[in-house]
Amino acid sequence: MQQEGEVEAEAAAVLRAGDNDARRLRARLARQQTEHAGLTAARLLARNKLRDSKRLSNIDLFAELDEDALSRVIDALTHARYLRGSTVVAQGEVADSFFIVTHGQCTVTARGGAGGGGKFEEVVIGKVQELEHFGEAAILRAFLTPAAAPLRDATVVADSDEVHVLCLSAQGLVQLIDAGVIDGRTAKKIVSKARARGEIV
Repeated sequence: MQQEGEVEAEAAAVLRAGDNDARRLRARLARQQTEHAGLTAARLLARNKLRDSKRLSNIDLFAELDEDALSRVIDALTHARYLRGSTVVAQGEVADSFFIVTHGQCTVTARGGAGGGGKFEEVVIGKVQELEHFGEAAILRAFLTPAAAPLRDATVVADSDEVHVLCLSAQGLVQLIDAGVIDGRTAKKIVSKARARGEIV
């Protein structure tokens, strides 16, 4: 049977543990809030950078949009951050998103022919610099045939300490078309032209 002093000591120990748990929880929540605020700031910075650059209007899919529509497209883009060496997209995965790099650069590789030992070699086929994009053909193909979305034919890897991208999925494109921001007929015309150039099969 516990003595009165032992019970008080145990109660104090539980309270101390509770205080420590509460402190750890508060610290974790503070870190999460700081991280969330940082990501929100990064997303806003990326969107403003793209808006100020006017680069979106150089992309076929958005070339005919007015300033208001372009702004609505930018607001619909999601933000992601990748550290050096992280894979943004991988060859062979479903290609249903379009990306614009807003900070840093990426390396684009594709598996080439089998090298020594029968292994496929990764071949560097290009770089994606700041305010350049990739995946336009993929998002258009996914928009036209959502049940049979194409596969990525290259891998894109973050080549800077931090790479920030803005992304539009095929579903996001459909929502913009449904909202009247982008004309679906225009998207289909762009696909036809890309097919004629051999960019989309």
